[in-house]
Amino acid sequence: MLYRTFSTQQEIDQEYNPRLIVDNFELNVKSYFTESKRVMKEYPHQSGVAS
Repeated sequence: MLYRTFSTQQEIDQEYNPRLIVDNFELNVKSYFTESKRVMKEYPHQSGVAS
């Protein structure tokens, strides 16, 4: 046993790598950033507050 119930690194990667388990991963990430930029332009906000 390598980690918990996983015997190989490949099993761990398959379980925890979002690129392998989320359909259209790159499209989802691109959409998230596009929508985030749109919302930040449209609504007043203060960036960097949680630094």
